[in-house]
Amino acid sequence: MTVKVREAKISDLASIIQLIQGFGIEVDLNQEDVIKKWYLYSVDNPANNEKQFPFGWVLELNTKIVGYFGSIHRKYHFESQNISVAVATTWAVQKDFRSQVPLLCQSFFDQSDIDLFLVTTAIKPTVKIFERFGGQPLPDDSYNNVFYWVFDSKSFVSSILQKIKCHPFISLVIQSVLFPLYPFINTFFSAFNGVSYENLDDITSWDPEKDKGSFDELWVEKMSTDHRFMAYRDQEHIDWYS
Repeated sequence: MTVKVREAKISDLASIIQLIQGFGIEVDLNQEDVIKKWYLYSVDNPANNEKQFPFGWVLELNTKIVGYFGSIHRKYHFESQNISVAVATTWAVQKDFRSQVPLLCQSFFDQSDIDLFLVTTAIKPTVKIFERFGGQPLPDDSYNNVFYWVFDSKSFVSSILQKIKCHPFISLVIQSVLFPLYPFINTFFSAFNGVSYENLDDITSWDPEKDKGSFDELWVEKMSTDHRFMAYRDQEHIDWYS
C-alpha cells in the first residue's frame, strides 16, 4: 500500500471530519457545524491575514483520507516582537497506517515562516514524537501540576468521592456530615483564591459591541508594559475566539 502526504484543502473537510469522528473526536456536533468551526480556524483566522498557513495535512491512500494532522496558526507577542506560532491539533490516523505518522509530523515541522511549534495537550507518545523533531518541554516545572479553583465545595467533594469510587452509602454519610459546613468551606476557598465581593466591586464591565475601540487601546497598552509570552488579544482575535 502506497500512501502519500499532502496539505489539507477546504474540500477535504467532510472526509477529515468523518475520519476524526470515527475516533470519537467532535462527535457532539453535526458535520455541518464542525465544518463551520474548522473553516473559522483556517480561512477566517486573523493570524492568516498576511499569509494563508496550512490548517493540516492528510495521509491519503487512493484518494481516501486515512490520516490527519492539524495545525492552527496563531499570533503571539513577546517583549517587542510578534511571534508566529503553529499549534499542533487533532491527530487521527487509522491503525493500519500509523507507521506513517512521521510523514505527517515532518510536514508540520517543515512549515516556513513559523517561529515556534507548540503542542499544549501532549500525551507521552506525542511528547516522544515532538522530541524526535527537536521539541523541548516548556521551561516551567509547574506546568504539569493540576490546580483547582473551587467555587462550589459541595459539588467538588461529590466529584472527588465519585473519582475515588467511594461506596454510595459512605459517600452519603460524608456529604451529610459536611453539609452544614459547606458555606464556611466556600468562604475559605474564596478567601484562599483571593476572591471576594469587595474585589468584584473594582472590576469594570466591558461591552463587546460598544467598547471595541477601547479594547484595542487596552491591548496596545498591555503589550507595551507586559513582556511575557502572550497570545494576541486585540479585538479582531477576541471576535475570532468567540
